[in-house]
Order: sequence, then structure tokens, then C-alpha cells
Amino acid sequence: MKKRYSLLILLTLALFQSAHAQVFIGGTDYGSIYTPPASGTINAGGSDAVLVIGDSRLEDMVGWRITTTGNGRPGIYVRASEGNAVFSGSKLSVETSGGSANGAYAYGTDSTISLASSTIRTINSSAHGIYIQGGVVTATASEFILEHSSAVLVYAAGGTATLTNVTATTIGSRNVLNAASSINILNINNSNLSGNLLTNSNSQNTVHLSSTSILTGKSTRNSTSRLDVNIDATSQWIVNDISTLTDLDVIGTLTLNISDANLSETLLTLNSLNFQYNNTLELSASLDILVAGSIFKLIDYDSWLGAVDSVFFNDMDITAIGYGEFEWNGIQLVLGDNGGLVTLEVIPEPGTWALLLGGVGVLGYLQRRRKV
Repeated sequence: MKKRYSLLILLTLALFQSAHAQVFIGGTDYGSIYTPPASGTINAGGSDAVLVIGDSRLEDMVGWRITTTGNGRPGIYVRASEGNAVFSGSKLSVETSGGSANGAYAYGTDSTISLASSTIRTINSSAHGIYIQGGVVTATASEFILEHSSAVLVYAAGGTATLTNVTATTIGSRNVLNAASSINILNINNSNLSGNLLTNSNSQNTVHLSSTSILTGKSTRNSTSRLDVNIDATSQWIVNDISTLTDLDVIGTLTLNISDANLSETLLTLNSLNFQYNNTLELSASLDILVAGSIFKLIDYDSWLGAVDSVFFNDMDITAIGYGEFEWNGIQLVLGDNGGLVTLEVIPEPGTWALLLGGVGVLGYLQRRRKV
């Protein structure tokens, strides 16, 4: 009798696990482990196009065209409940046209999506290129086309996204990352992306720029969130607007584009600024905004570590100056650091060289004395 009950329990568990470990393509169940034939077409309509549930794997999906039109129906949906849910595909064309229909959606800590040489296109509202809720998504040599103003490249509510050699066309949105909650990591490798970093309440976020990556845009941080940006020696972050973040580690290039809007607000505000070895600070401004008497507030920081190795202004190397006054196209400027606020001041009266050279200078040589 005990053996019969034990067998019944095992059979029930097996049926339960099989029911919760499935691979669906266009609504057809292919079991828990499946490698589809090369090339194919899925017109899912209002249902899930590709769905991987539970302890299951859909691997090496190559050359498929995947479309879905239903609201909330992702092109690729991987949901881990019990065990690992894994999807990998290459040379895919994924298009979603429903509201909140994300291109690739990883749900659960053990969910994994790997894309290579693929195109992801989302059309409707809140249809993000990548949506992560506890999982891991990697995209390599792929293109994202986001057509609605509310869509972002990566929407994160806990998890890790790694983008390598990725391009993104954001027709409406200007956000590369929208971090809603939890702990999030965004790795950007060998990619040139334009868009903002947005973090919301109670989220802990780290963005890594590496392998000749360029990110152009600002950051916006909720007061209860944390946003750390790390720039490696080959990469660049270009700040075009008012930005706030927590920590910034610079090995590569930090570029601050100065505009007349910066007269009233600080361009970059952060707690900790760490200039590491082989770094560059670039300042860029148009001639018409360099009005005599103007003071541009560049960086407001609480803690500064390290030193700036190279300083450029409109492509002119002013590293040898390091701080104090310099001249550009006949305009005299002062780069200064006073009480944790880095400023650029336009001198009202030309010809006053050396007036501030011994004062509160900046960035290069003065900060070297504070290097830890």
C-alpha cells in the first residue's frame, strides 16, 4: 500500500512539473525542451508568440519571423517558476503591436533570454524593447526599434541586461533605462546609444559603459533610488542636460555639454566622484553663450577621489593649465572649484591673466593633492 501511495505521489509530481514546464510556439506545446527547425513564421495574433515556462528550454531558434498583436503579449516571454527557463535565438525578426507588448520579457530570477543578430520592433504604448523582472537578458549585434513615446530600451524591475554591439532607434522615447524597482545592472558594450537613465524609488542601479561605448543623454534619479555609472578607459558618457546620480567612476571620458540652461542649474550633481587613471574631462560650449560675467555650474559633488588626467575645452587641450584661466578664441575663461562646486566662469575684462591662477583651482593639479 505504501509503495502504491509513493508511486501515486511521484506520478502526481511528474505531471505537475510537466504541466508547469512547457515551450509554446504560436500556441503549440512542444514539451519542456525543444530546438526548432531553422526559419519559420509565427503570427500569434492576440496570444503569446513564444512562451517558455518553468524548467524548460527553447534553444537555437534561428531565422524566425515572430509577430504578435495582442495587448500585453510579448514577442518572446520567458517565465521561470520552478527551475530554469531559457531561450536563445539568432537572426530573429520580432515585432509587437499591442499595448504593453514588450519585445523580450524575462520574468523570474531563473529566466534567461539570449538574442543575437536580431531585430526587435515595438509599436504601441509601454511596449519596451527589453523588460526584465528578475531575470537576465543579453542582446548581441542586434537592433531595437521603439516607436512609441512611452517605450524604453530596457525596463528593469530587478535583473541584469547586457547589450553588446547594439543599436537603438527611439522614435518617441528618450530613455535607455527605466529602473522601476529592486536591484538592476545594465552593461553596455561596444554600443553607441542616445537616451536617458531614469531610476525610480527604492531601486539600486549600476550602469557599466565599456568596450568603446558612447552614451549620450542625462540621468534622473529619484531621491530614494541609487544610480552608479562606471565608465571604462575606452568609453564615454556625454551629459547634455541636467543630471543627478549617486556615484560616478571615470576611467574613460566624461563630456559635459554646456548650454545657457546651465546658468541657473548645476549640470551634474552627485555624491561621489572618482576620477581614476587614464581619464578625460571634456567641456563643450558654443561661442554665443559665453557672455562676459556668466558662470556655468558644472559639477556639484560631496566627495571627490582621484584626479583628472586630461582636460579639453571645445577640443582644445588645456591639461597643461589644469586650473585657473585660459583663453579660447579670444575669450578668457576660468575653470574653478570652490567648495565642491566646479564652475566655468567667463571673465568680464580680457587681459586679467594670472588673477586667479593661485586661487581655488580645479580638477587636475589641485585634486591630485586630495587623491586617495
